[in-house]
Amino acid sequence: VNTNFTRTCSRNLATALVTQGGGLPFESAFDLDTQNVDPKSILEDCKKTLAEEPGMGEEEFPVYLYEILGGACEKVMMENGKITVYTDAENIGRILNFLKNHTMTQCKVLTDMTAVDYPMKEQRFEVVYMLLSLRYNNRIHVKLSVDDFEGVPSVTDIFPSANWCEREIWDMFGIFFSRAP
Repeated sequence: VNTNFTRTCSRNLATALVTQGGGLPFESAFDLDTQNVDPKSILEDCKKTLAEEPGMGEEEFPVYLYEILGGACEKVMMENGKITVYTDAENIGRILNFLKNHTMTQCKVLTDMTAVDYPMKEQRFEVVYMLLSLRYNNRIHVKLSVDDFEGVPSVTDIFPSANWCEREIWDMFGIFFSRAP
């Protein structure tokens, strides 16, 4: 048995139990009284698990993301207390889908999307996706650079809220989004 996996599973269970406001999500599925198990003692054990076994720190998590994303990202950095993932237009859909659905990120909300113009750079535009994980109260920015004539794949199939932002970026900066509705 992989102890890291087991520890992660028990930590995820403990997190789920504690964030349920003290209630056990499986009380109705098991007759805890016949097993002489006190739900409150289980909750206390879970709280101890969370206190004794801290999660990844600010230094480890960007390294973890970089390793798991492999060649899809150029670099992952901690900037101003936020994680920033740098990628290219070819991998933007894969990165955003991963960040939205991965257990350790769960960035289910695209809060905003914008572009920045750096006229002196070869790839003068930087498109920035700002993601929010309500579960972990964490923000992750994803940035990619494009030139004047390069398009960016639309991400409306991953985040429908991107539709309006992509139209605004097209109007303000002239960056084309392929496959946009």
